[in-house]
Amino acid sequence: MKSIIRKLTDNHYTVIAFFFLWGKYILYTKIKGIYFDYNHIENDFFPEIIYHINPFYLDLIVVASIFIQNKKFYLIGILFSLIQIIHPESFGIQNYVVSFYILIWMFINELNPKKPQIFFGRVIVSFIFAGAFIGKLTPGWINSEHPSQFLKHINEFANIPYLFLIGEFAVAISFLLPFGLGILIPTISIFGMILSISFGIFDATGPIFGLILTLVILKFHKKDVLTVYFDQNCGICMKVYRIFNTLNSSYLKLSYLQEADEEVNINKAYIFIASKSNKGNYYGYDTYCEIFSRIPILSLLYPIMKLKIVTKIGQSIYLKVANNRSCKIS
Repeated sequence: MKSIIRKLTDNHYTVIAFFFLWGKYILYTKIKGIYFDYNHIENDFFPEIIYHINPFYLDLIVVASIFIQNKKFYLIGILFSLIQIIHPESFGIQNYVVSFYILIWMFINELNPKKPQIFFGRVIVSFIFAGAFIGKLTPGWINSEHPSQFLKHINEFANIPYLFLIGEFAVAISFLLPFGLGILIPTISIFGMILSISFGIFDATGPIFGLILTLVILKFHKKDVLTVYFDQNCGICMKVYRIFNTLNSSYLKLSYLQEADEEVNINKAYIFIASKSNKGNYYGYDTYCEIFSRIPILSLLYPIMKLKIVTKIGQSIYLKVANNRSCKIS
């Protein structure tokens, strides 16, 4: 069980895989009748081998490619997603378009894992929203009933088609802003879209949301090894030790304070949990920030923990707990 937990917490793609699978589930609940009642329709536009394929069953391979995380499987997933995009029975389903571009990003990112393609990932998402915006710039869409399905609660106060188009264009542009704004603003916007429209669009927005969070992980995850020193005589310390030992990653080394070298301030470390990396020593709340930054799935919280107001609150709580623990140092 511990090995499974570690594989999940120590993987940069756990979050995107989770949201990708969630999006596929939402899609399945929307079109599950088609999954099991597929009747191919012959036509003059596609080769026979394509329209004889049930495009919805290809989801099994596409999802597997996300979880296997191998360049060859990414290519297979890209190919099958492309078939789903052009297939006459699944043409126009947004989830397949999003899956196609996300798999392209994951393939390119895997070509050089040491240099994550963070900006390219943001360009990919910007391109998806820009494409959706351009695709709706037609009288057929603007004058149809589709816009009235969105943002119904403000239908009486705004021109829905143009309001929706402006919002989609703004989201596309916002991804290209500097990283902090370019992640925060579109994330809030997408979340607002889900609340304003319907959770049913999560089949398309879910994988995008997963990609955004993965970009944050790749941005803030630190790969230099951090050694953390726990006091063996402290009950609270050892409970924390066991938790992080379960979540341990390749970039985190857990040790005991009694084994610390001269570089660590022992007297200070008995009160404030100590750690060190090749960039320096850390104590107390700062150590917890550094621990979170070494475990990929927890590094999502690192930029939040480093906010001034959060840091001030965190240090205050840590100091209160440290001063009131039952295992006092003699």
